[in-house]
Amino acid sequence: MSEAADSADAPAPKDAPGSRECSARADGSPPNVGPLPKTPPRVTVIILNWNSERDTIEAVRSAARLDCPGFEILVVDNHSRPASLQAIREACSDVQCVETGDNLGYAGGNNFGLRLALERGADFCLVLNSDVTVDPAMLRRLVARAAADPSLAVLGPDVYRHDDPTSLFYPGWEIDWRRWLFHRVPRDASLAEVREVDYVQGCAMLLRASFLKEHGLFDERYHLYCEDADLCVRARRAGFGCAEIPAARVWHKGYASAGGAQSPLKTYYGLRNRLLFIAKHAPRRNRLPLRAHLLLCDAGGQMLRALGRIARGDARGGLAQARALGRAILDWLRGRYGPGPAWLFRGLGD
Repeated sequence: MSEAADSADAPAPKDAPGSRECSARADGSPPNVGPLPKTPPRVTVIILNWNSERDTIEAVRSAARLDCPGFEILVVDNHSRPASLQAIREACSDVQCVETGDNLGYAGGNNFGLRLALERGADFCLVLNSDVTVDPAMLRRLVARAAADPSLAVLGPDVYRHDDPTSLFYPGWEIDWRRWLFHRVPRDASLAEVREVDYVQGCAMLLRASFLKEHGLFDERYHLYCEDADLCVRARRAGFGCAEIPAARVWHKGYASAGGAQSPLKTYYGLRNRLLFIAKHAPRRNRLPLRAHLLLCDAGGQMLRALGRIARGDARGGLAQARALGRAILDWLRGRYGPGPAWLFRGLGD
């Protein structure tokens, strides 16, 4: 996927991104939000932590300022260092933290929190990345739209860049089953009040509990990346809709726990999981051209860049990226999904 920024005119609020008040919440309703039901739905905000206590604390403090009634925050720790979870508990003592007991990846870690939220009777679950901060009105706007349209199973805000708060990062995604697979929605659609999309970016997803109960949670074979697209495709094929609500906004740092956009971890999971996604969802007649484009153009281009890094003297980085590409293809051919090789995580979360 391209990571080029899309500019947008929507200004960030004065306190975005982030807030330093851990438990304070505004009482007023922002303008143009839309009415909530007389009995507010129960919403669980799930924030997954993996050795990113600084980002997670910022995300919790930001989420605590959401002005939507009827929500709770749940931090799910994905087998971090003990000091990481301890720091979160000390900084945000009024927020519940639960431990998975193992690194279950993005899909499994969030599923851990989703199951707990569903057991407690949540009507909606907001999956929120640990490197995201939110507009206080974001959740209210998503919930109001979801309550007004029961056909929507997955809703998301517009995602802006944390380091450039007026620059649109993700306005939602389209899926091209013929060649390119994933595209950002056109910019000329960004002014719509409700933007129908093929899938919602996983850094901030409001999920309808009734859909999850009937059709399942994230597919844990992905571990990291593409599980958000997978869930949305399943929702649409079950007759539900997926939508972006531009008036709802978050700010995303991007790849904070993956070591950067060109890390071996992202290279491996990005390639292997798109191959799994094609096998699972693409029309049969389109699978061969999609795989050929992905392997020849995308992975081939990454391999050329890896060789270029080696030629420029970055042998360690180039070899690691090339190794990740080769292992991704090998694991796909073998049908090996779930957690990838342990060496992908070296140096991360330290």
